[in-house]
Amino acid sequence: MFCVRGGERMKIIAFCLDSSNYSALTHEILVVEELVKMGNEVTIVGVKLPFGYNTKIPPNIKCYIMDLHTKITEEQIDLLLSEKYDVAFSSSFPGAGYINYIAKEQNIKSVCQVLDVPIFRLRFKQWYDEWIYTVNTLKNTDIIISNIKITSYLLNQLSNNELNDKIKNIYYGIDIDKIDGITIEKKEDYIVWVSRITWYKGLEILLYALACMENPPRLKVIGVGDGTEQDMGGVPFRLVQLASHLNLKVEFLGGLTDDEKFKVIKKAKLGVMPDISQSIATMFVLESIYCGTPCITTDLPVCRDRYEDTALYVKDIYNTRAWANAIQQCLDNIDQLTENTQIHKKWIMEQRSFKSQAKELMKIFEECVGDTNGN
Repeated sequence: MFCVRGGERMKIIAFCLDSSNYSALTHEILVVEELVKMGNEVTIVGVKLPFGYNTKIPPNIKCYIMDLHTKITEEQIDLLLSEKYDVAFSSSFPGAGYINYIAKEQNIKSVCQVLDVPIFRLRFKQWYDEWIYTVNTLKNTDIIISNIKITSYLLNQLSNNELNDKIKNIYYGIDIDKIDGITIEKKEDYIVWVSRITWYKGLEILLYALACMENPPRLKVIGVGDGTEQDMGGVPFRLVQLASHLNLKVEFLGGLTDDEKFKVIKKAKLGVMPDISQSIATMFVLESIYCGTPCITTDLPVCRDRYEDTALYVKDIYNTRAWANAIQQCLDNIDQLTENTQIHKKWIMEQRSFKSQAKELMKIFEECVGDTNGN
């Protein structure tokens, strides 16, 4: 959650529910740092210290540790309310209740970001009821930031269009500074897949597609998970067995730091992501292209919205032969496709980086402060 005070300098208090990854700064914290570079002050409220315990907290950033996954105490709420804010922003919908309360207490605007509404969950009553509860909470929020257009559509469906006038779209961005800091000497002869390992990321589709090829390339897999949506786990042994059974050359690298991940991506000839989710699209495709590695992905509206014309698309998304053909065609024209990635880097920097995201957030915050002050 972010709160902003008007004037020359905005004071921002950030409830970051996903801010405790010590191997690298999370996306939320990268955006916070960018807001600080714009001249703002930020107080982060997280489950764990987002910069690690042995790292000096950057200037103009203050951190509180609270148990955000259950319920913070009245004393902690009073502590947060001891300072005056002008706008309250939650980085994900579980913080909506907090920002709505602070906004009401201080007569300010509240803004909540919703990253996605997973379509496949809505078929189950438990998930549907949970999302209806979420939508009812969002009805008390002044502005809702949608991460992608399909999220706006689904929120409107769930609310019978009651949220329509509140929703604004701001695209999530990638860490271009980290990528620019990684150098490699030359490409190597392999392709790469990067994601948390879940059923809808299509890793099995990729393995069977490679088995259809006469001379399948080596594959490097970055990610962990047990194949389900809920459990991170390790690398599923069944996928290791499948790769061996199909006689494929696959390296399961598990979870890597961002530096390690981007080195692997930059050295790869091609990225492949057969993502079959219709409501969320991985940032790996944009990371791959910005790294100078062409990337093939699924031709779904959510992917077209996220990547536009930077990616290469497969229309017959469940057809392993279609994926095999696409991979081979790309490898046959890899020099030209690699050169084309340089054309797309500027667009990604301007439209799909965490810097562009922070700039768009600032515009929303400034509008909220203006509305609150009657400007």
